[in-house]
Amino acid sequence: MEETSTKLTVKLNDKDVLIDVVDIIESEDYNKEYIVYTIDGMEEDQVFVSILNESEETYSLDTIEDDEEFNHVNELLLSQTLDFAEEESE
Repeated sequence: MEETSTKLTVKLNDKDVLIDVVDIIESEDYNKEYIVYTIDGMEEDQVFVSILNESEETYSLDTIEDDEEFNHVNELLLSQTLDFAEEESE
Protein backbone atom coordinates (compact mmCIF):
# COMPACT_ATOMS: atom_id res chain seq x y z
CA MET A 1 0.00 0.00 0.00
CA GLU A 2 1.39 3.39 -0.97
CA GLU A 3 1.41 6.05 1.75
CA THR A 4 0.39 9.55 0.83
CA SER A 5 0.87 12.61 2.96
CA THR A 6 -1.15 15.78 2.97
CA LYS A 7 0.64 18.83 4.24
CA LEU A 8 -1.21 21.86 5.49
CA THR A 9 -0.08 25.21 6.83
CA VAL A 10 -2.07 26.23 9.91
CA LYS A 11 -2.03 28.97 12.51
CA LEU A 12 -0.85 27.54 15.81
CA ASN A 13 -0.14 29.92 18.69
CA ASP A 14 -0.12 32.83 16.21
CA LYS A 15 2.57 31.18 14.07
CA ASP A 16 2.34 29.48 10.68
CA VAL A 17 3.19 25.80 11.15
CA LEU A 18 3.46 23.08 8.50
CA ILE A 19 1.72 19.88 9.58
CA ASP A 20 1.26 16.42 8.10
CA VAL A 21 -2.42 15.51 8.15
CA VAL A 22 -3.13 11.97 9.33
CA ASP A 23 -6.92 12.22 9.39
CA ILE A 24 -9.83 14.63 9.75
CA ILE A 25 -12.81 13.53 11.80
CA GLU A 26 -16.22 15.17 11.96
CA SER A 27 -18.37 15.11 15.08
CA GLU A 28 -22.07 15.76 14.75
CA ASP A 29 -22.38 15.77 18.56
CA TYR A 30 -20.07 18.79 18.88
CA ASN A 31 -20.58 20.20 15.39
CA LYS A 32 -16.79 20.40 14.92
CA GLU A 33 -14.01 18.95 12.83
CA TYR A 34 -10.96 17.46 14.51
CA ILE A 35 -7.61 16.97 12.85
CA VAL A 36 -5.11 14.23 13.65
CA TYR A 37 -1.62 15.37 12.65
CA THR A 38 2.12 15.40 13.16
CA ILE A 39 4.24 18.52 13.00
CA ASP A 40 6.51 18.57 9.96
CA GLY A 41 10.18 18.42 10.87
CA MET A 42 9.78 17.23 14.47
CA GLU A 43 12.31 14.57 15.34
CA GLU A 44 9.91 12.64 17.56
CA ASP A 45 6.91 10.90 16.03
CA GLN A 46 4.26 12.56 18.16
CA VAL A 47 0.67 12.53 17.00
CA PHE A 48 -1.62 15.39 17.98
CA VAL A 49 -5.38 15.97 17.83
CA SER A 50 -6.88 19.46 17.71
CA ILE A 51 -10.06 21.25 16.77
CA LEU A 52 -9.80 22.35 13.13
CA ASN A 53 -11.10 25.82 12.34
CA GLU A 54 -11.42 26.80 8.72
CA SER A 55 -11.83 30.36 7.47
CA GLU A 56 -11.90 31.62 3.91
CA GLU A 57 -8.13 31.84 3.60
CA THR A 58 -6.56 29.96 6.53
CA TYR A 59 -6.82 27.08 8.93
CA SER A 60 -6.22 27.35 12.65
CA LEU A 61 -6.07 24.80 15.44
CA ASP A 62 -7.55 24.95 18.92
CA THR A 63 -6.81 22.75 21.89
CA ILE A 64 -9.51 20.37 23.07
CA GLU A 65 -9.91 21.60 26.63
CA ASP A 66 -13.04 19.77 27.77
CA ASP A 67 -12.46 16.21 29.09
CA GLU A 68 -15.84 15.00 27.86
CA GLU A 69 -15.13 16.32 24.36
CA PHE A 70 -11.65 14.77 24.40
CA ASN A 71 -13.11 11.39 25.40
CA HIS A 72 -15.67 11.71 22.60
CA VAL A 73 -12.90 12.28 20.05
CA ASN A 74 -10.99 9.27 21.40
CA GLU A 75 -14.12 7.14 20.95
CA LEU A 76 -14.46 8.38 17.36
CA LEU A 77 -10.83 7.50 16.66
CA LEU A 78 -11.22 4.05 18.22
CA SER A 79 -14.38 3.40 16.23
CA GLN A 80 -12.65 4.42 13.00
CA THR A 81 -9.68 2.19 13.79
CA LEU A 82 -11.92 -0.80 14.48
CA ASP A 83 -13.87 -0.19 11.26
CA PHE A 84 -10.61 -0.04 9.30
CA ALA A 85 -9.35 -3.25 10.91
CA GLU A 86 -12.59 -5.05 10.00
CA GLU A 87 -12.34 -3.88 6.38
CA GLU A 88 -8.73 -5.05 6.15
CA SER A 89 -9.60 -8.51 7.48
CA GLU A 90 -12.34 -9.09 4.88
